[in-house]
Amino acid sequence: FQIEGDANGQKEGRRVFLKMQDTLTSILVNIDTVKIENGKFKFEGEVKEPSLRFIVIDSVEGQVPFVLETGKITVAVNKDTIYKSIVGGTYSNEQLVAYSKQTEKVQQNVQKFQETNREKIQQAQMTSDTVTMNALMKEYKVYQDQFKEISLKHVEEHPKSFISLFFIQQFLNDPSF
Repeated sequence: FQIEGDANGQKEGRRVFLKMQDTLTSILVNIDTVKIENGKFKFEGEVKEPSLRFIVIDSVEGQVPFVLETGKITVAVNKDTIYKSIVGGTYSNEQLVAYSKQTEKVQQNVQKFQETNREKIQQAQMTSDTVTMNALMKEYKVYQDQFKEISLKHVEEHPKSFISLFFIQQFLNDPSF
């Protein structure tokens, strides 16, 4: 694999980490580190099978999820909001970006719901108000169902995408599937 990153707007010499999620602790652990030079960074190596990995830039909040797989992977780092960075170059990464765009509206609605109901949620938790909590959870379930629907449609339309396998694994852990 080869990962070529465009990190214009990031500080020269800043470290860029290639990370993976530890299966036991869910903590991101370092696999490799490079530095930004002339607004760019590059990782190279071998990979036996595709896997979900993350790019993290030192002193920058957030991470860029991507599929580490054979091929040339490109990362255009969004200098203002790192998780909005664009990953491409390989089939699964292009599918991951397409999926992210499909879920963007639902994610915005979830964020709006959480902001609107933050005080209600806190109050209900503090007073053990199960009626309010159940009503809020019922409202929130609409968004969860939308995510499930988009994910299932992705699996059906893109059976060769690595993220389809990722979704199938999630479905297996969800009794509603």
